[in-house]
Amino acid sequence: MKRMEYALTGNTDVDMQILLDVDKLTLDKSCNVNKYIRSICDNENFWRMKFMHDKFPVLTTNIVNYKREYNKVWELRNKAKNIHLINEIERSRKEDETFGSIVIELTSKDDVNLLPLSDDFLNEISAILATGRRFNFTTQKIVIEPDRTFYELLDQFENAFASASANFNYEQKIVILTAALYNNLIIKDDEHLNFILSGKPPDTLDAYSLPYFYKRVALWDMIEYLKSHPNVNC
Repeated sequence: MKRMEYALTGNTDVDMQILLDVDKLTLDKSCNVNKYIRSICDNENFWRMKFMHDKFPVLTTNIVNYKREYNKVWELRNKAKNIHLINEIERSRKEDETFGSIVIELTSKDDVNLLPLSDDFLNEISAILATGRRFNFTTQKIVIEPDRTFYELLDQFENAFASASANFNYEQKIVILTAALYNNLIIKDDEHLNFILSGKPPDTLDAYSLPYFYKRVALWDMIEYLKSHPNVNC
């Protein structure tokens, strides 16, 4: 902690710039034990700058409190990273492997606008919706796969899916997942098992899905443990 204090100058404007590079967990600890750093942590402008500095996605049109918004997006961003990590582990294991699909369910026509998709991808989706076909919007979904991301929607008259696809890198996928969590959208795999789980399986879960459920719960527990015990030797 003293090392961090000595790195600061005593000039608030300069020290704000220094603290922008400090990770959140370290910053939280520093704010709790150092009065000077705490005064910066209580500065709303600092959190506005840190929000932009860390390139967090703006997921609402009305940010009232930047510190609270930063903490919310930071937490959801980490959860999005965990979902992506769990999906990678599950599709790579030797037994009970999955197909590696992350499915974001969209239940209304406008839900797709809640996600920060590329302009080209949104234009493709808009072109599908502009056809005037009789779509069932409760079937809308964004599917994130290792090599592509696609949008799918059921045409009730044709009984067939219309789709559009795009290629997103890891960071873009994390932003999309973060936005989905922010807007309380359901995130499942291609077997309809939620990625966000509690310890008790739902009553509707069939015998086939139970091993996947318990292994996924165990992965969440392991990730949380390793984050709180970073010095554990594996």
